[in-house]
Amino acid sequence: MQAVYIVLPNSMHAEFTVRAAQAGKHVFCEKPMANTSAECQQMIDACKKADRKLGIAYRLQYEPHHRAVTQMACNKELGTLKPFTANYGQHQGEPNQWRHKKALAGGGALPDVGIYCLSAARYFSGEEPTEVMGFSHSPPTTRASRRWRSPSPSTCASPPASRRTAPATTARTRPRICG
Repeated sequence: MQAVYIVLPNSMHAEFTVRAAQAGKHVFCEKPMANTSAECQQMIDACKKADRKLGIAYRLQYEPHHRAVTQMACNKELGTLKPFTANYGQHQGEPNQWRHKKALAGGGALPDVGIYCLSAARYFSGEEPTEVMGFSHSPPTTRASRRWRSPSPSTCASPPASRRTAPATTARTRPRICG
């Protein structure tokens, strides 16, 4: 075995990436990479020290239809890019699963599933977002829906773990630069 694929709860990604690197294995880790930038750096450092490769399992930039739309946007085949709005939602299923426990899941709806909208804005525009907004909706039998807004991606906040049903994200970007 030359590599491991880490598909554990988010809070375990750093520990098991470091373990795998120390065991001499390349690592392919499910997204999000980790719950904190410090954990991400530990993962990077461990793989560098062991001369192992580290990849994060975020697939969209490799899928043919996403690559085609990105190329169309860069070639201005779609006209001038305006503010980018994307929606993504999913039914979270079992309310007691690990994704609903902050200690295991980490950052909430944005890094879990909202990242698809945020990444699409980045890939299609070729720019970093200047603003991210989102909302989370829960059925009326649970707590009320909440909206959240971040003035910049570096300060992104997301709803608490208990609010992770049907998240949607809107990302605005600067004018695109393709190259």
